[in-house]
Amino acid sequence: MKHLFNFCAALLAAALVLVGCQSDRGDGVVPTVKLVAGKVDATTISFTVEASNASKCTYMLYDGDVITADTILAEGVVVAGDGAVTTVEGLESDTVYYVVAAASNNLGAVMSNTLTLKTSAAGDNGGDNGGGDNGGGTIELPEDALNITKTTGGRWYEPYNYYVTLIAETGERIILDFYTIDETMSNYLPYGSYELDTQNTTAPFTIAGETSGIVLRPEQSTEEGYLFTSGYCNVDVLNGYYSLYFEFTYDVEGTQHSVCGYYNGPMSGTSVPDDDNENRRLLELLDVSSSSFSFRINAPAGQYWRCAVAEKIVYNSSNPNPGAWVLNYGFLFEGPMEIDWRNGEEFIPGYMMNVSPNTDYIILAVLVDSETGYDMQSGVEIIEVKTEPMTAGTGVVDVEITNIGANDVTFYCTMGEGVSKYLVTIYREDQVEDARQNWSDYTSYGINSFEDMMYLLISTASTPRARTFYESTEVNWGELWYATPHYICIMVEDTNGGASLVLEPFETL
Repeated sequence: MKHLFNFCAALLAAALVLVGCQSDRGDGVVPTVKLVAGKVDATTISFTVEASNASKCTYMLYDGDVITADTILAEGVVVAGDGAVTTVEGLESDTVYYVVAAASNNLGAVMSNTLTLKTSAAGDNGGDNGGGDNGGGTIELPEDALNITKTTGGRWYEPYNYYVTLIAETGERIILDFYTIDETMSNYLPYGSYELDTQNTTAPFTIAGETSGIVLRPEQSTEEGYLFTSGYCNVDVLNGYYSLYFEFTYDVEGTQHSVCGYYNGPMSGTSVPDDDNENRRLLELLDVSSSSFSFRINAPAGQYWRCAVAEKIVYNSSNPNPGAWVLNYGFLFEGPMEIDWRNGEEFIPGYMMNVSPNTDYIILAVLVDSETGYDMQSGVEIIEVKTEPMTAGTGVVDVEITNIGANDVTFYCTMGEGVSKYLVTIYREDQVEDARQNWSDYTSYGINSFEDMMYLLISTASTPRARTFYESTEVNWGELWYATPHYICIMVEDTNGGASLVLEPFETL
């Protein structure tokens, strides 16, 4: 009897041991193949076989039991041409047919997804049998099939290695350790049929037998779990989300048991490729200015997510892992939301970020499990944003100093035409001169002039060292150095988005 003890530790150990096995794959490209369902009627089914990098490609109708790529290649029908519609005639009406394909080249053989197509009743004209983006076909589930409600824990160990836990509505957990092609590093799980590999060859489109199995409900078994002994999992896409159908066997005290199930939804740690996701993007950029950017999180109602925003130069300097970054630094919310990220303004109480002109930022978002707030339910999406350069403004704020003391100053600000708001702060003269002379040190942040440097100083000065006003007003500013030259620094923002700088010198008594 094989037990599934401590999956995480075993899987990590297997990944580390198997790193060296990947080096002998050669410089070629592993073939891929998938089936797309077409029209059906009472006696005919049609489908398309799409293969790439294949020297041989065949298809066959079979009884839906476990099948291998070698069997399909040996006994199947050679595909006439890539992308051509194949039609099979003379079939029984009102009958389920299973179609599968395989492709091979000098690097190995792979299987396609399985289509489950049902001919219509006699006299029925039939129609499309596809049910999704890849034409996944009609799926008829056995009565005892597990209904998988979510996935957790999916992540990469090596470019070819991805594992995920499927959680059933009734509590069983199916752990699958996929071995794929190196395209998986582009953060999606390739479509196709993955066979359980008990020899642990780590070949493409296999599931590692020594680290894949089932954890039963406590009332079903006192053991932690059981390794699978045979079976397969079909990976496809339906309605813009991953679609998985699996059938496996496992041994308990010498008795063979079987389990099957189906899931259609977000996959932990991986995203559906852009051309198959019905334009469903989690992140959507809405607007960018010199001091703000806004974006939308397109999460389903009730679905939790995490989002993080960072300067690109800071993110890149940390040798980042996108998943680790967004889980560690991201804030947690649920459902769809529009976020207006503005310089110096709090989006979350106690949390705000500086937004500088002409600067690169990145936004990261990922769906997460609602129970833990951390297990990824999708691949991490990233949007890069570059803020607009600061434009020269035409707005004017007149400054009249009415009183100067030893450590304070009182002045009156009068807004001119077209002014939206103005930010006021006070610096010592030596601070302003240092900024004027050394602004070139900040060119890596997109600051190209002394005015840009002052814009940054003023707009990021912390309360109460910076104050924002929307009307003409009198200002009293204390806590200054006595007998010291100072500057009143005012950044004026126009209604058209431009900005200008006002510097008014004075010296305390």
